[in-house]
Order: sequence, then structure tokens, then C-alpha cells
Amino acid sequence: MKKNIFIISIIVLIVATITFFLFRNKKNDVIISKTSETTTTTEPIIEQPKEMQDDTTVSSGTEIEKPEVPFIKPETERFDIKTNAGVVSIVNVYKKSVGDGGFNGTIFKDNDLYFMAYYPSPEGFIISIRSANAEKIRMVAEKDFIETLKISKTDACKLNVSLSVPMSIDENLAGQDFGLSFCPNGKAFPK
Repeated sequence: MKKNIFIISIIVLIVATITFFLFRNKKNDVIISKTSETTTTTEPIIEQPKEMQDDTTVSSGTEIEKPEVPFIKPETERFDIKTNAGVVSIVNVYKKSVGDGGFNGTIFKDNDLYFMAYYPSPEGFIISIRSANAEKIRMVAEKDFIETLKISKTDACKLNVSLSVPMSIDENLAGQDFGLSFCPNGKAFPK
């Protein structure tokens, strides 16, 4: 009798385990669709920060179509960037382009001292210092950034600007976002 109860318990445990794994994977099936591409995944969904989300909707077990909207570069002399702190009107950096930044971005400054690029999604700028005298070059790059965009320091602080130094220039400064030195969120280079 005890042997039969033991065998039945083992069978119930095996069936419960198999059922658990079968139904658990069904819950995580997600279909993401952009135009004609459809992807099914059993990976857990990781929510992106709101500012990084696009119009693609992810829904368990539902296929959602996102209309393909081509990116159109602004043709005007200036264009507006909407920020949490208000709208900032900048010079059209696409008209000053010295290279394609990929992902609809543009490189608008590229020299031996620093590199500057703009990306429309999320609306932001990258400044990368390329010289060993990073602190001095940072000041030059920040001044050039304001003059190129024809904006005030106050407006520059409203923008999403990432200022960094690559490891090849300074290992102690690499891997950090310093922002603009004159902005409240800007960080000083460590001494």
C-alpha cells in the first residue's frame, strides 16, 4: 500500500512539474511586430524607461502593427527640441553635418580635439573628448557646442547632453557621463 502511494505521488509530482513548465512558457510568449517583421520570444519582458520607448506596443499573445514612419531631416535653419524643461530652438545640425551618425543621427563636429553628434531619438547630443588635456578641451568643446547651436548656457542645460572621454585618452575618466560643466547635473573631472 505504501509503495502504491509513493508511486502515485511521484507520478503526480512529474505531471505537475511538466504542466508548470508548459504553462509558464505560454504566459511569456510575446509577439512584437514592426511592419512585416514578427518575432516570438519566451524571454521575460524588460520595461524600457518612458523616454526610450517608441510607439511599438508589446502585448502578451497579441500582434501589434506599427506603421513605418520614415525619418525626415528638418529643412529649416533652426528646429525645436522638446525637453522636460521647455522647448529649445537650435541651429539645424543636419545642415552642418560632417558625417552620418547612424540611427538618423548626424555628426556636426569632428576634429582632433573632440567629436559632437546629435541623435533625434531620444533627442540628445554626444560630445566625446579626444585629447589628453581633457579638462582644457572640455571647455573649448562646450563653448563650441553653444556657439554652433546658437543657444544660451541656460538652454544648453535643458538639453540631453552626454560628455565623455574614451579609455584610449584617459582610463580614469572613461566610462562616465560628465555632462556640461556649467549645468547643475554636470560633473567635474576628478583630480
